[in-house]
Amino acid sequence: MNSILKKISMEYFVLLAVMFLTVGYALDQKFLYNTAFFVGLFCKIIYLYKNKLEIRFNDFNFKLLLLMILFCFSLLFISFYAVDINESMKFAEYYFKWMFIPFFMISFLSIGIKDFYKYMLYGLIIGSIVIASGVFWNSFALGMDRPGGFFITAPNSVAGRLIFCLPFIILNKNLKNFYLKCLVSFFIFAAVVLTGSRGGIIAGIIEIVILIWYLRKYNKVKICENLKRKQVITFLLLICITSITVGSVINSRFIEFIKYNGNYIEHRVGGDRILLWKSSIDMIKDNPITGVGLRNFNKVYIENGYIAKEAKEPNLISPHNIFLHIFVEAGLIGFVNFMILLLYQLYSGYKYSNDNLILAYFLAIIGMCVHGMVDYLIWTKNYYLFYWFMAGCIYAYKTNELYGRRK
Repeated sequence: MNSILKKISMEYFVLLAVMFLTVGYALDQKFLYNTAFFVGLFCKIIYLYKNKLEIRFNDFNFKLLLLMILFCFSLLFISFYAVDINESMKFAEYYFKWMFIPFFMISFLSIGIKDFYKYMLYGLIIGSIVIASGVFWNSFALGMDRPGGFFITAPNSVAGRLIFCLPFIILNKNLKNFYLKCLVSFFIFAAVVLTGSRGGIIAGIIEIVILIWYLRKYNKVKICENLKRKQVITFLLLICITSITVGSVINSRFIEFIKYNGNYIEHRVGGDRILLWKSSIDMIKDNPITGVGLRNFNKVYIENGYIAKEAKEPNLISPHNIFLHIFVEAGLIGFVNFMILLLYQLYSGYKYSNDNLILAYFLAIIGMCVHGMVDYLIWTKNYYLFYWFMAGCIYAYKTNELYGRRK
C-alpha cells in the first residue's frame, strides 16, 4: 500500500510540475518555470528509478530532432560570415539553448506518464486566462488604448501568445462543459481584439476558418461530446463575432492601414512596415546566401544606408515579418532550413490531425505563421521558449501514444 502511494505521489508531483511549467512558459515567468522544472526533475528521476522505465525515440520524433539540429548548425555556419561575428555567434548559441532546453524539459518529464498532456492543457488554460485578464484590466480599469497583459506588456506579443493557445482550448477534450469552453474561448479572443493587433486578429480568424473547413470536410475530431457538426460550426462562428463586439479597435486600426499618401502608406505602423520590407528585400539582394548575421539587422539597416528617407523609426531590430527577418539575418541557408523545419511540423500536424491535440498544434502553427507576416515573435526569446516547449509537448505526446500501442 505504501509503495502504491509513493508511486502515485511521485507521478502526481511530476504532473503538477508539468502544469506549472506550462503556466510559467505561457506567462514568461522564469522563476516559475525553472522552479517547476527542478522540482519535476527530482520527482521524475525517482519515478523512473522505481518504475524502471526505458527512454525511447520513435521515427516521427527523430526526424523532427534531426531537422532542429540542422537548423541550429545552419545558424552557426552563417555566423562565420556575419557583419558582426561575435554578436551572431552569441545569438546562435542562445537560439540553440532556447530551442532544446524547453523541448527536452517536457520530453523527459512526460516519459511513462500517459496523461501528462491533460495537466499541460490545464496549465495552458490558466496561463491564457491570466494573460487575457491582464488585457481586460489594462483596457477597462486603466484605460489603455492598446493594452498588454500583467506580465507580457507588448500588445502584439500578448496577441501572438493567445492566438497560439486558442486552438488548444477550443479542441481541449478535457474541457467538457460546452458553456465553459464557449466562455473561455470568447474571453481569450476578445482579449486578442482588445490588443489591437491586426496580425493577431487575422490569425485567429484564419485558425477558426480552417477549423470550420476541416470539420465540414472530415469527421475525425470532436470539440464537445453530444454536439452536432452544425452546432459546433455555429459555436466557432460566434467566436469570430467577438471581433465585432470590440469593433472600434478593428475599424480604427484597419482604416489607418489602407490610407495612402503619395507612393507609401501614411500611417506609421502600416507605412513604416512597407518601407521596412522594401529595405529588407534590398538587404537580401546584397547578402543572399549567408545574410547579414543574427541580430545584425539594425546595424546594417542604419550604417549601410538601407533605411528609407521616409521611415519614421530608425531603431528597429526587425523588418516585422518573420520570413523576411530570417532571410535577411540567416540568408538562403538559414531560411531554407527554417522552412523545412516549419513545413515538416505542418505536414506532421496535418498527417496526424485526427487527434484533437495534434490538430490544435497544426492550427497554432498556422496562426503563428499568419501573425508572423507582420511581426517576428518566434525569433524573440520569450515566444521561442514557449513555442519549443509546446513542440516538446506534442513530441512527447506522440511518443507516449506510439509506445503505448507497441506495448
